[in-house]
Amino acid sequence: MVNKSEPFKMGASKEMRSFVILLNYGLLCCGQFMPEPLVYFQDYYYDIVTRDPDDLMREKENEVRALRAFQADCAEDVQVKPDLVVNLKSGDWQTEDVSLKKWALCVLMKLGLMTAQGVFKMNEAMSKIPDMNDKIIAEKLIDDCLSLQATTPHDAAWNYIKCHHQKDPEGNFSSLNIF
Repeated sequence: MVNKSEPFKMGASKEMRSFVILLNYGLLCCGQFMPEPLVYFQDYYYDIVTRDPDDLMREKENEVRALRAFQADCAEDVQVKPDLVVNLKSGDWQTEDVSLKKWALCVLMKLGLMTAQGVFKMNEAMSKIPDMNDKIIAEKLIDDCLSLQATTPHDAAWNYIKCHHQKDPEGNFSSLNIF
């Protein structure tokens, strides 16, 4: 396991510290340079009857890598400032920056959860939740977080992720969020 504080103890450069901070927040996907398990699984589970735990772990790692790649691609595509995303991941939801909202829409689109028009794909979201009891809870969470008012697509994405973060701060349904 990679020690997250190691570069700070060794007196690493400012760039290296920034790189490690961004990796810890899951904002960069660096291919062969990515330290292996800087990955946290809040909703990791395994079913000992039907699935091998190692297969589930590999599947979850692949999902996290894909999410990181989507986050990095979208940050580049919409030219969002990395510090805005880092602040957002650390709980600072005060900004109303348009590029950050567009980044949220981009990531939700790449995850297959939202269309370019800002329409949430409920069927796709429900397919990511394996347990029926969890599906009921997740559906209520989604319904509570979707706006009934007409908004721009990026505002719809922003309102959804902001509400999702407020209603599920522990990340129980991380497959329905962009973090």
